[in-house]
Amino acid sequence: MQKINSADQIFRFSSVAQLKEWKLLIVDDEDDVHRITRLALTGLRYDGLKIKFLSAYSGEEACKILSENNDIALVLLDVVMETDHAGLDVADYVRNDLHNDIVRIVLRTGQPGQAPEDEILDRYDIDDYREKTDLTAQKLRTLARCSFNSYKDKLDLCGITRKIIDINTISRGLVNCETVHDGARYVYQTLYRMISGEELPDNDESLKGHIFSFLKSGPNKVTFVDYIAGGSVPADKLPDPIIEQSVIEHTSIFQDGKLTAISYADFHGIVFYVNAPNNTGYVFEKYIADLLQETLSTHYRNMYLNDLINRNQREIMYRICEVVETRSKESGVHVKRVSAYCELLAKLYGMPSKDVELLKKAAPLHDLGKIAIPDQILHKPGKLDDYEWQVMKTHAQIGYEMLKDSEIELFNVAAEVAFYHHEKWNGKGYPNGLSGESIPITGRITAIADVFDALASDRCYKKKWPMDKIYNLFKKERGEHFDPQLCDLFIEHFDDFVAIKESLDSGEFSSEDLLNNLSGADEEEEEVTLCEASKTEKVQ
Repeated sequence: MQKINSADQIFRFSSVAQLKEWKLLIVDDEDDVHRITRLALTGLRYDGLKIKFLSAYSGEEACKILSENNDIALVLLDVVMETDHAGLDVADYVRNDLHNDIVRIVLRTGQPGQAPEDEILDRYDIDDYREKTDLTAQKLRTLARCSFNSYKDKLDLCGITRKIIDINTISRGLVNCETVHDGARYVYQTLYRMISGEELPDNDESLKGHIFSFLKSGPNKVTFVDYIAGGSVPADKLPDPIIEQSVIEHTSIFQDGKLTAISYADFHGIVFYVNAPNNTGYVFEKYIADLLQETLSTHYRNMYLNDLINRNQREIMYRICEVVETRSKESGVHVKRVSAYCELLAKLYGMPSKDVELLKKAAPLHDLGKIAIPDQILHKPGKLDDYEWQVMKTHAQIGYEMLKDSEIELFNVAAEVAFYHHEKWNGKGYPNGLSGESIPITGRITAIADVFDALASDRCYKKKWPMDKIYNLFKKERGEHFDPQLCDLFIEHFDDFVAIKESLDSGEFSSEDLLNNLSGADEEEEEVTLCEASKTEKVQ
């Protein structure tokens, strides 16, 4: 038999207003009881709804009907049928197997006293326990009305609880959305599922015309943009007038099965319009709609502020990289390429998306410490002598000292990258001679990205290497200079890294395009790479 719980009922009927009739199940092994009960209750209506009678003549038959009908409001249940406790077994099945706490149960017996009345009422949430002879026609009608009212209250309470749980689910889901765009898609898809009980296709087409960003320039002046398709949408071209009404009045609206949910901060925000073709009966009462709006708006404000902080961080990174760039005479695209290489390699390695983003944004500062290296060393076209090489190597420590202990997570990751990207897997790198996995993964990834770009680019002290020579170098340095697992991924996807370099070198992306494309922290910066501190073209 199918097990049905109260949550299933709530999905089907979130409000008693969605009910078409009161289903009443008579369970008794005597035909006369069925006939008399139907006769006494025929014509009775409650809240304008008539009664639909269902009949079962044994406990087993009752369980089958209850498992197949999750919207029965009242069960008039005989205690003694095929066994002395058949009725109690049915009650136990309803409450503990079906987990149906909404249906109301009234026990009727011709043999009172077989079980303690208080124990039965408590154990099975029984509304009443009556002798059959005590239920006259009028008492039976009164009992039915009271039971239907109790069922209605239970249904409404569970429906409200479920909606609050749904809103809490949306709230928890939004915490994991890193951008306003991701949050907007998540909210609409979840609202659609709540109302229709169906999943939306995961594509932009299903979202167009349902999510609008807006800007209020006056009490009744609003500009709308289709958040997915892009482009301004005049108010009179919106799918429904309640969208504009919702924004002007700063309120969510549920009307004729259609929902608008608004999230806003001051004079701007996002409005969602849900018009599911198959509404399951989900109803948004005013206070639930207001709770939904306040929840969405709180998250929107937080995400908007976080986005603003991220943009400010990107701008800071951009300016810092510009400062470093002014000290170098080499190509300023180096940091952009290193950032893009780090992103790809981190994804291939399987780093969490948040960590990939942080590394991508932090990578441009890997050689920040070179700002403190004297020009005569930084720009020397020939091989560095021992003293000059020792000075050059200090840039890793200097960059770390400049970035460490920040309250901004991005700068702390950048400090880690600056400090460790010259360490080698075999322990022969600098500044600390670390080896293997004692080198943080951010440093190991950036090491590959930095060396690849250095070898593939012209420098003041050398000409760029051909790609086949670079490829062979990485195969040779696997497990020596580089993490073998990362090196294998790099070699396997070597053509993808070459493609990134070629696209950036061609000027296909502007600085601003790349800033947005890479989530931004990469801006122009120079670098004189260490991978070869000499003209002998040997990796240091």
